[in-house]
Amino acid sequence: MELVEADEKFKKVKEQLAKNVAAALRVSYGEQDGKLLKGSKAHVMRETGLSRTTLLALTDTSSTRSVDLATLTQVAEYLQIPPAFLLMSAEDWKLLLDCFHELPHLMEAANKAIPQTTLLNPRLGVDVLGVLNMHPDYAPHVETTHPRFDAERIERNQKRARRSHILSAIAQPSARGDNRRLKDLTALAAGLAYFLTRQPN
Repeated sequence: MELVEADEKFKKVKEQLAKNVAAALRVSYGEQDGKLLKGSKAHVMRETGLSRTTLLALTDTSSTRSVDLATLTQVAEYLQIPPAFLLMSAEDWKLLLDCFHELPHLMEAANKAIPQTTLLNPRLGVDVLGVLNMHPDYAPHVETTHPRFDAERIERNQKRARRSHILSAIAQPSARGDNRRLKDLTALAAGLAYFLTRQPN
């Protein structure tokens, strides 16, 4: 990855983090008589132990200062939400929503594809997608296919399988020996992998 491209991606993530933290802090003080209470930066600093400079870096979308994991964890604990949610973009939320719409079908497919086992196997996500004919993408039934489209299809299949393996490897340990949970987590991971690599309409 080019250095400039990596820098742009960092800026985008940092800007999203600042927007999310600022939005969360605005509504984090509770409510009274049906109205949200307005808090202060001083209150946040007192509760989290963060300095004014660090808090500004967290909430200013134009700031290029890096935020370390310890700081992100402190703020997430104060907000009482998982740290990962503070990094999510509008596209990430849409991805989750798309996946949730398909989750009943994915869970049904997981029932068919995954045996009665508690053994972790990241490869199972691809099997779930296969039951629903969501993977792999096959070449259209025509006599000739443009080589570029064929190459794109192969690359898309490779990316989908890789992401399914990665997401399943991350999600499956949370099953903790429960076969039903293993199936559901694998279904969710497979769905996310599919929508991350879905061919644009």
